[in-house]
Amino acid sequence: MKENETQKPMLLKEAHASKILGLSYSYLKILRRTGLISWVKVGTSVRYRMSDLESYVQRNLKIADAENSL
Repeated sequence: MKENETQKPMLLKEAHASKILGLSYSYLKILRRTGLISWVKVGTSVRYRMSDLESYVQRNLKIADAENSL
């Protein structure tokens, strides 16, 4: 097995990125078009870096407050 076959892909296709985030493909496109998630243009294709998906999740993370959750 080659070394690069065991590594995670640097850039993810839209379908894969939407599955990772648990979002619909169309909602991911809305996030991209409104600038709420970073993306990479490769020729005519749109790709996402895993680090950008993780950043999106962190920016939208809501921590439950025990006092206010009731």
